[in-house]
Amino acid sequence: MFDHAELGGKLQALGLKAIEGSGCEVGSDWPAEKSYLALGLSLETAKAIGTRFDQDAIVWAGADAVAQLILMR
Repeated sequence: MFDHAELGGKLQALGLKAIEGSGCEVGSDWPAEKSYLALGLSLETAKAIGTRFDQDAIVWAGADAVAQLILMR
């Protein structure tokens, strides 16, 4: 299991602008999931970080700003 603060430290060490957030489904008892919006990552770097932090998927957008769901497994 990864540590959210460790992920934040990794993004900071890479010199990236990262905005912390969280997401949850309205009306659900499921706890909010912490996240980061990290700007300026290449797809390859985003995948490597996703793999390192055992993510099932990442959302990535390139220069065209079209969000893509990238499955990691």
